Amino acid sequence: MINIYNGKILMIERGTKGAVIINLNDNAVDIESDTRLDTKVYDNHTDDGGTFEVKDGKIRGTIPARKVVVLY
Repeated sequence: MINIYNGKILMIERGTKGAVIINLNDNAVDIESDTRLDTKVYDNHTDDGGTFEVKDGKIRGTIPARKVVVLY
């Protein structure tokens, strides 16, 4: 599943297993979006760290400015 938000955020999901989220904005962005990911807290597996929570079919977290987030 591929979602594009405001033309500068792209989320590509790998079924219920993981996702890549790309932020092209000059600022960090808080997201709350529909997702197919399993309910749990996901670690960002890039050098930027951080976590994203999935609950009730929504993913929530902060994407650093001009960065990529990898969740699995």
